[in-house]
Amino acid sequence: MKLSLGITVRDYSVSNGVTYDADALAYFTANTAITSTADKNAINTFYLGLKSDGIYTKIKAMYLPIWGSAATCKWNLVNPLDTDAAYRLVFSTGFTFSSSGVLGNGASSYIDTKYNINGIGTSNHGAVYVQTNIDGGYNEFGAATAVNVLVFSIGTRNSNISYNGNHVSNSSLSYSNTDGKGLYINKRESSTTGYKAFRNGTLKATDSSSYGGSINFNLYLMARNVAGSSIIAYTPNKDSFFSFGDGLTDTEVGNLSTRINTLMTYFGLNTY
Repeated sequence: MKLSLGITVRDYSVSNGVTYDADALAYFTANTAITSTADKNAINTFYLGLKSDGIYTKIKAMYLPIWGSAATCKWNLVNPLDTDAAYRLVFSTGFTFSSSGVLGNGASSYIDTKYNINGIGTSNHGAVYVQTNIDGGYNEFGAATAVNVLVFSIGTRNSNISYNGNHVSNSSLSYSNTDGKGLYINKRESSTTGYKAFRNGTLKATDSSSYGGSINFNLYLMARNVAGSSIIAYTPNKDSFFSFGDGLTDTEVGNLSTRINTLMTYFGLNTY
């Protein structure tokens, strides 16, 4: 008779005598700026939490730009290889890097994710953690087929309104917002369910617009890529986290928000 011990096999690896999740260890290996054991433990806990919540496999690109330089902030935490195919970041000039995030100049600075969101599909999410409170018509990430046609973007605060677009014309989903700081998530679960905007884990607005079509251009951070030929809405904000990938349920948005804010709290960067 064969007995089952009920053991769940997990993929862990060891570095310097400490056991880490294999994906976390790959990130630590690529990003040599992470030298603190405490930092590694906090990030490792973040990875394990995302996996426990069933969210990790839905994330295609995730960034933690708090390491002080373009070379150390470029890594996709899901696939930390220095290639376009792995969606490592390519920074323009004009950024200021620090341990609290990457600061745009609001005029010419943008980041190419190399992530063509034609593949993001009808089920998707985008998330950004913003450290500053600046009122203006800026995008913390964005791509569009034309200036206001089939937009995927988040603008945190413009005349005290937050604007969101998810494969629809213009940034049509909006809500009142007098503080630009915090965690913003824009998500759609299918082509027909509309899309939702969350701030700090709380649902702020819902739009019933169905998926309007694909956007066959790279997603830019801290600006909007318009048809691959022009860039608009450069932000002067400071951002400390990004995530993109498949659609999330409302419960998963809540779980992701908690995991991200816990990580930001460890680094002293939580804004709520």
